[in-house]
Amino acid sequence: MTSAARGREALVALCRARLSATWPRLGLALAAVLVALQAAGALVLRAADGPRFFAEGIVAKALGIHLLLVAVPLSLRAAAGPARLRVEPALVAMARQRGLQAHLGQALLRASISVTLRRTLTAPLVLALALAPLTLPDAHALGRRLAVLAGVLSAGALAAAALTSAAFLLGKLAPRAPRGALVVALALSAALALSDTTRPASPIGAYLSLVDAIVAHAPE
Repeated sequence: MTSAARGREALVALCRARLSATWPRLGLALAAVLVALQAAGALVLRAADGPRFFAEGIVAKALGIHLLLVAVPLSLRAAAGPARLRVEPALVAMARQRGLQAHLGQALLRASISVTLRRTLTAPLVLALALAPLTLPDAHALGRRLAVLAGVLSAGALAAAALTSAAFLLGKLAPRAPRGALVVALALSAALALSDTTRPASPIGAYLSLVDAIVAHAPE
């Protein structure tokens, strides 16, 4: 790795540390509590329905909760990413010192996506790993369930990354009111997702349709 590449990675790491320290955690804590309650409910379903209980739906709901309570608030912060270049003197100073000022926006985007993915996916991933063994002793169902759960988590990762990227894009297109623009975009997408006719034109609708298609392959 060249010195320039190491400098860029150091800049991304610094951005990631700054975001991790300053971004809100209230939604994350609430989402984690709700997932814990879901896990308790899953044990009840396992006792009632046996090893083929609907674990995939539980994980999909947990992921939806994290997208709503964690990824969306973080994306609202990320929408101000371009403006943050003017209010983070430590980042600007480091980038200027290493000749990387032109890479600061990209570093913030990469760090934002990284932090959002980690905070959005960690609890649903832990839940998925905890619920999957409850499929036993049906080994065939376990393999199928793991594949479906991996698909659900991948869809969530794609949604979280796309949401953060869209927030940064809106931050550049609407620098005076980036968060307002993102709220309007999310509201419009949610409205389009309510109708089967307009659902394919909605990013939220596309995500929900993708998850439904993946979950449909769960063991019966």
